Amino acid sequence: MKVIRTGDNKVKSGRMALVERLSLLILVALLVLPATSFAATYFVDQNASNASDSNSGTEALPWQTLTKAANTVVAGDTVYVKAGRYTDTTGTWEKAFNPVNSGTASNPITFKSHTQGTAVLVSNGNGSVAIGIFERSYIVIDGFKAEGTMAIYTSDHITIQNSEVIYGSAGFSCQTCDKSLNWGIVVQGGSYCLVYNNYVHNMLNSGNTTHNTAAIMQQANSSYNIFMNNLADAGNGTVFSAYGQKGGNINYNVWKNNIATNCTVGFYGMGSTDETKYSTFNEYFNNIVTNCTSAFEQHHNSQDWSIYNNTAYNVTNFLSGGYYMESSNHDNVRNKVWNNLVYSAQNAFFREISTVTWSRFLSYADYNNFCSTQYLFYWNYGSSKTSDFTATQYGGVTFTNMTTVDPKFVNLSAGDYHLQSTSPLKGKGKNGEDIGAYSTGTERIGPNWQPSNPPPSPPTW
Repeated sequence: MKVIRTGDNKVKSGRMALVERLSLLILVALLVLPATSFAATYFVDQNASNASDSNSGTEALPWQTLTKAANTVVAGDTVYVKAGRYTDTTGTWEKAFNPVNSGTASNPITFKSHTQGTAVLVSNGNGSVAIGIFERSYIVIDGFKAEGTMAIYTSDHITIQNSEVIYGSAGFSCQTCDKSLNWGIVVQGGSYCLVYNNYVHNMLNSGNTTHNTAAIMQQANSSYNIFMNNLADAGNGTVFSAYGQKGGNINYNVWKNNIATNCTVGFYGMGSTDETKYSTFNEYFNNIVTNCTSAFEQHHNSQDWSIYNNTAYNVTNFLSGGYYMESSNHDNVRNKVWNNLVYSAQNAFFREISTVTWSRFLSYADYNNFCSTQYLFYWNYGSSKTSDFTATQYGGVTFTNMTTVDPKFVNLSAGDYHLQSTSPLKGKGKNGEDIGAYSTGTERIGPNWQPSNPPPSPPTW
């Protein structure tokens, strides 16, 4: 297993433990057959002529509603949901189709679309999520399409995978809902959860496009989660970030092999606005960011991040440190940034404030390539900047291995950001890796499937 290292080659034990759990999480998520002889397999098919919740739930005698399945299954059970549109009429903003029971580590409960994308989960039109797992453990949600939000609240070891999410919270009228909170997938109060191989797009405008909105949101008190192989399209600013944060106490999470596109911010970090809860020791690697104002942006005590082996194309800023003034107790500090490839940007590192101690913001920044990038550092509301990419040190930050060469992508116009065999960035990163998102050349970035049909028109209520 590859060792994840910080810029100074010291291994953070918390992050190492998290990455080591990655294989276990994915193994649990991909389970198809129950792990014990006592587990059962059930079927829901609302379109079957004989479907009834009084049935036994076999394929020949299926249940009619997903609610029946959620109220019945126990650890180890698997529910296959056949084509149809399924709504929890009693759903709320935090739970819908919430199973009565939890699974276990060796016997998760699995809800799976019988054919990927044909079982559609739909919000009830009163501010509810399309599906929401609340105060449960070891649940797998696999292969659905959701019109609304897929949510994990105050739960652990929950997986959402292989799913397509459209509209978010904004597509459903609710007089009492907070219209500023608009997400496609959200994890709040979650730990050891996996959001894997999903596609979030066609988000609708709630009337608020600021930082409370995101295609995929991680909200307060969420640590040790993994976001992997997702594609999040923010709709050219319809929602603020592709991958957002809100509320703080967001620590030791991993974002790996994701695509962020058409956004104000690709990956956004944020502690609590009262400055008491931080976003710390989060790790971002092998991601691709395109067509965004900032590839990465931090606010309200986002600290000790590791950002490495990412590719950013057509962005204004690679890493933005926000607009809050520096202080001894607060601020966005001690970030480590290496092996990143930036092509076509205005600024490598950006802060809005008038006085910046760059060595506080960046404790390590080297082996990065900034091609067609105008400024290395840009601050003081644009009145202070430097474009000297030949310097080996600036503001207390040393970057003796920084380059500005053409990376020689395989096919930039087609969005293929692999490096050609003749690329000058092959093997030139820290620890001998390739610079950019394809650090070995064999990574799969983004989901490995595409929806077969365009999204329908948004619902009206």
